[in-house]
Amino acid sequence: MGLKIKDIIKSEVISFEKIQGKTIVVDGTNLLFKYLTKIRNNQQILLDYQGNPVSHLIGFLYFIINLIERKVKPIFVFDGIPPREKHPYNYNKIKSLINAWKKYNSLGLNRKKSKYFEDGFFLYKYVIDDLINFIRKFGLPAIRAPSEGEAQAVRLVKEKKADGIISQDYDCLAFGCKKLYRQINFKINTLEYISLNKLLKELDITYLQFIDINILVGTDYNPGFKGFGPKTALKVIKKYGNIENMKNYYDFRNFDPKTVRHLFIHPITSEFDIHFGYPNFDSLKEYLLEKNFSLNRINNSLKRLRYAYKNFKVMQRKIDDFFVLNLS
Repeated sequence: MGLKIKDIIKSEVISFEKIQGKTIVVDGTNLLFKYLTKIRNNQQILLDYQGNPVSHLIGFLYFIINLIERKVKPIFVFDGIPPREKHPYNYNKIKSLINAWKKYNSLGLNRKKSKYFEDGFFLYKYVIDDLINFIRKFGLPAIRAPSEGEAQAVRLVKEKKADGIISQDYDCLAFGCKKLYRQINFKINTLEYISLNKLLKELDITYLQFIDINILVGTDYNPGFKGFGPKTALKVIKKYGNIENMKNYYDFRNFDPKTVRHLFIHPITSEFDIHFGYPNFDSLKEYLLEKNFSLNRINNSLKRLRYAYKNFKVMQRKIDDFFVLNLS
């Protein structure tokens, strides 16, 4: 869903040179849905001859090449199992999707299978493993979080395995992300940068108060409260300090914010070792041919990728030294 707090967010537009040579975590699930939504033909998801989606593969192929060309080292993180509080992924929803997966497999080579890919959670659960395998062919880390991908991404930054996070959603800020990058524009080499510390200072609030503002507006874990947009929520939290102090003045129907706060402050994450390597060009070519990519597109893309890796030097070190670096 993503946090609906744009009206109080303060950001700046920076050039890619600002993050050149840095390791950046990419919210892979967020990017997946973006490409499946935007890369289409006559409003239909692009499919291979088996009826499986390939729109996202086109998007990730060029996204990765563009980042490497700009000397940015990406780590891709994908969602795992959502917490039970997350809407609308309740038990009945998951059960119906398991049944859908069984029907999907029974269809074999049938383009009618594409209808299942209109369901975001179906994709979220069954397409990501193949996508992770694809990304690793580039020599890049790709991991599946035990739960929320944004929370896992923030942990990697806190452990100094990465410098910041690329995601269109503001959820990373609520999980404590210090540096968030959005609105990537490769054509003019710019991106939007949000510093959480600077944002909190300018809004004159604490991190916990920031979480409470999001709770009032609505998160993936609670629907929010009527009459609270981001500006109103900011105003009342600054006045009362926290949601508990508001209960004498607003009807929250016995709502306890501690559970939602805990999901942001102490999310389920794991420790991961992060390693970079060289692309497996032969494996990439074979994979893309299997997915019905044209030979011309494949050759041109891999040519760009070879050149990008050849010229990827960080702090004057040889590329061989860089790509055996263990960031764990």
